[in-house]
Amino acid sequence: GAIRAYRNAIDLYVDTLNWDRHPNLIDTYANLGSLLRSLPKQAKDAGKYLQKALELGLHIRGESHVLVGNDYANLARWQYDSGARDRATQGFAQALAIYSGNVRKRALPADHFFIAETLTWQGRIAVERDTAAAGKEGEPLLRKALDIWPAQLGPNTPGENLAKAYLGRAIGLQRSDDTEACRLLCEGYQRLKQDPQASPEVLRRLRGWLEEQRCSCEESPASSK
Repeated sequence: GAIRAYRNAIDLYVDTLNWDRHPNLIDTYANLGSLLRSLPKQAKDAGKYLQKALELGLHIRGESHVLVGNDYANLARWQYDSGARDRATQGFAQALAIYSGNVRKRALPADHFFIAETLTWQGRIAVERDTAAAGKEGEPLLRKALDIWPAQLGPNTPGENLAKAYLGRAIGLQRSDDTEACRLLCEGYQRLKQDPQASPEVLRRLRGWLEEQRCSCEESPASSK
């Protein structure tokens, strides 16, 4: 029903009203693309709507607009899903640059969750390369994300728990005997597996890392709560 409503709205703006440069159309493209991305059978179509949202956002709102940063990030998530990791990395970097510019202009708080989410994605992509160098690259990104996540949304959000688990892996890739690595990986995993919306693929990856790093989670703070 939501897909149908979004497509009807697009038809109304573009074909009936001839408002093919209306700001509301940007958000409709972005919302439809994000919805399709969550549906495996229709995920391929998501990219074209997210690309349209970005192109129209750049044209109407300009390169420095916060919502254009979101458009870059939305498209980058789809590129990640599609296996285009390098392009996704570039998209998240562009989003973060826009957010940082708005922080400098005091148009966006430095602890906004947009920034935390982008840093988490950047760290995630780095860590999934599964090398010590990747862990070194991802660690500062994920530590910064963890500092930011609770500021507006409170503790223990899915984004914070994902960043925590990935930080545990980033540390483990570099320093296999560091107890912080298992503690963070266990805490993040234990909390994420309680989330009905958690990605099964992510949970499988985290379980593999727990086994590889020989982490025992029985005594982790997350499992005792």
